Amino acid sequence: MEKHTLNIENGLEMMGGDSELYCELIEEFLNTGDINIEELTNLAKTNNYEKAASKVHRIKGSSAAIGGERLQEICAQAEAIFRRKTDGDPIILLPEIDKRYKEFVAELKKALEKLK
Repeated sequence: MEKHTLNIENGLEMMGGDSELYCELIEEFLNTGDINIEELTNLAKTNNYEKAASKVHRIKGSSAAIGGERLQEICAQAEAIFRRKTDGDPIILLPEIDKRYKEFVAELKKALEKLK
């Protein structure tokens, strides 16, 4: 099944259909959910995988809660590498995380306009 940048239906479902709560969570994500790719790159290069894993885990969870399927997916992949549950170079994933994050933020802003 194809993942969506923003699956509003799933996000609303997770909020029990409460569109006001959903909008509040979107606004909270927009205000606090920033990803610092340069910091993640530095953490990866210095083998501070635990801190990097924690940061992508936070974004994974908060984006999942509001329907950010594509961002959640790439963050889960990076987290698995940072936590050494799978092999790979997490630095390779960082540009894609950045891209999906920016797409997600744009979709969140559109969703807020529609829902308010």
